[in-house]
Amino acid sequence: MVSSWTSDYEAILEKIRINSINLNRSHMKNYFYYKKLSKYFQIPTIILSSFNSVFSVGFTYTSQDNISSISALISLIVSIINSVQLYLKIDDQLEAENSINKSYYTLSSDIYKILELDREHRPADANHKLEEYYDKYIELLNQSNLLNNNSYSDKLLILPKEKSLFSKFTKKKTGDESAKSSITSESASPLPINRFESMEEQI
Repeated sequence: MVSSWTSDYEAILEKIRINSINLNRSHMKNYFYYKKLSKYFQIPTIILSSFNSVFSVGFTYTSQDNISSISALISLIVSIINSVQLYLKIDDQLEAENSINKSYYTLSSDIYKILELDREHRPADANHKLEEYYDKYIELLNQSNLLNNNSYSDKLLILPKEKSLFSKFTKKKTGDESAKSSITSESASPLPINRFESMEEQI
């Protein structure tokens, strides 16, 4: 069976592959960011909870009322930290970023494997493979979190250059200047030094 692969299929798949690599890196960066951020919530919670359990049971150098008040205050702080962590959904974000960056890596690897093969060694139906990888790419985009526009350059969203409002004026001005320069060059052509000498030569 003759292969249906052409350069346009390969170009689109290559753009999807590059986007997948860039998105993989961006989500991996987000993953390590959330992992680092989670430490600021988990470590204080562990320390305060451990201190509170020891303080409420084994501390005997103050009255029971003070122990109860301090223990209640520590419990309140721990509760606030945990509530903020749940509100920010740090654990959920961490898991989501870890999963999505692996999916982008898998997609980019699969496309790379196809493109590195000679055309006769690839699956014959190029349109089917393109639709398969494109659908998977769009599905991952819908699942992933929004990213900063400056985090990567999207190869599938290349916008045409905007035309300036003064482009016509600039073009007209350039044409006038070229015409003016041609006139100036003609007027600046060398003339005979002495008009009468040229008339004498003609006689």
